[in-house]
Amino acid sequence: MIIDLADILYTSDLKPSAVFSRDSECGAIALTFQSSWPGYSYLRLDDDGRVVEAAEKRVISTNASAGTYIFANPSIYLTAVAHALRNFDGQQHNGLLYVCPLFNGVLASGYHVQLAPVNDVVDIKLR
Repeated sequence: MIIDLADILYTSDLKPSAVFSRDSECGAIALTFQSSWPGYSYLRLDDDGRVVEAAEKRVISTNASAGTYIFANPSIYLTAVAHALRNFDGQQHNGLLYVCPLFNGVLASGYHVQLAPVNDVVDIKLR
């Protein structure tokens, strides 16, 4: 299941089905690029390179979301949405729920989130 906000253009050679078929513990994939601009969502890694947190409009790393979110299946996505609703205060930004923090629900369900870097990034909001 892919959600693409379509406000950031990029190139990528990612093949999500290959990631999910070889790694059954992967619940989601985050397409990312390097930034520190506070208008993006971010994913923080631990010392072993695993995603441990996703945040909206809060620079917690240099791994900015490219606005494309890939979930292994609808069940994992819906579980992540339920987590966000149950933990609204910690998942919301300015009273709204966003897509990137749904990765926290994927992590809370025991799956991991894999980063997939993108290239040639153009943010059409900033043009």
